[in-house]
Amino acid sequence: MKQLLRSEPPSGRRERLLAVQQGFEATHDLVHIAAAVGRARSTIQEWFDAYRQGGVEALLKDGRADNPGQPGKMIPAAQAALTEGLQKGQWRTVPQIQRWLEQTYHIQLALSSLYNRLGKAGARLRVPRPRHVKMIPPP
Repeated sequence: MKQLLRSEPPSGRRERLLAVQQGFEATHDLVHIAAAVGRARSTIQEWFDAYRQGGVEALLKDGRADNPGQPGKMIPAAQAALTEGLQKGQWRTVPQIQRWLEQTYHIQLALSSLYNRLGKAGARLRVPRPRHVKMIPPP
């Protein structure tokens, strides 16, 4: 445990190791360990339970690593057609792209998601932003 603690860089894993190491000493209780590590007492208790059940491996296991997240909605054919359409200048606005995806591929994406995808694809606004009629034109 001490060797792992020396080699571990500052992170959440190191906090867990520190808490368990302090738990080995009889003078520390959960409240003092929680204050020293900067976590809630209930979190320290969960870490001790994990250590008791599976040792250091269970203590340091990251539960988020097993969760790949929600799969993407864009199928490869739709992505390829979108890229090709952007190169050709097929659409002028993002709502037009949104309707095209819905009608052609039955894919419903939020406007914010489409703006994000277009930014990553290198697409830019083709129409200048509106200006006030009384604005002095730039030189």
